[in-house]
Amino acid sequence: MIQSPFALKAGDTFLLRSQSSKLETLNYTARFSDERGKNVWDEEIAVQAATDDRLIAQSTYRVDSDRHMIWMKCSDQLEAAIERGTTFIEVYLSKGQTKPYYTFIGDYLYTDHYPQWPGKIVERGPGGGEGRFLLNPIVNAEAVGADFIVDIGPPANEIWKVHELKIKYKASAGVGSRSIATTRLDEDGVGIWSLAAMAPTASQDADIYMTDILIGERGSIAPVDIAVEIQTRPFMLPKGHRIRLEDTADISATDAVSVFGVVEAWLGI
Repeated sequence: MIQSPFALKAGDTFLLRSQSSKLETLNYTARFSDERGKNVWDEEIAVQAATDDRLIAQSTYRVDSDRHMIWMKCSDQLEAAIERGTTFIEVYLSKGQTKPYYTFIGDYLYTDHYPQWPGKIVERGPGGGEGRFLLNPIVNAEAVGADFIVDIGPPANEIWKVHELKIKYKASAGVGSRSIATTRLDEDGVGIWSLAAMAPTASQDADIYMTDILIGERGSIAPVDIAVEIQTRPFMLPKGHRIRLEDTADISATDAVSVFGVVEAWLGI
């Protein structure tokens, strides 16, 4: 275990990495002392614009003289509200010319919580604690042409934990009996499970409820013509996995789907 203060030699290099689903400007600072601990100073070692597309942004800092490190931290330079699970920070140390082998920092950055060393190192995803809860509606979509397909799932480099879902399919006034197929697909498009097809007709609503308790048909929540209620425990949707809703009859180009619920999201590589 690395203790503080920590001895650094000229040529040691830090690899600073961030991953964010929000555009944030990050500020890495450190407190150093000379080898005898008499002179202490703070130094900004990097300013980094984290990408807002969940890709990795990285930079390096090379130590130019022997010294000790007392602490290092990363903060949000813009000081905007950041939800937990949206920005993840990693810092590695390479001693001399070797590859990075010390993990200094691994933690989420969010409002009033700044990753720092010494500190606790956490993992991305559920292992790192609670994530960001998505706001309703999670999905709002209309058909593109008559070929109606809606995929419900995490964007690139994100992991979802689905606590509960309400999927509402609203059939337009277009005449015809739809055949609504609901399928869980993996990252290769292979079906894992499916539900029996629902068949709303013109101007009807078809609802699917996924919850951990059964409460019976929920006509009191919203007008509904067809409803299916499924008892589920919270489940993971890894990157590339999705729930696909499709009208295999391709009746109307103006049908619509809205998805509501409680979904927890984390960044992931």
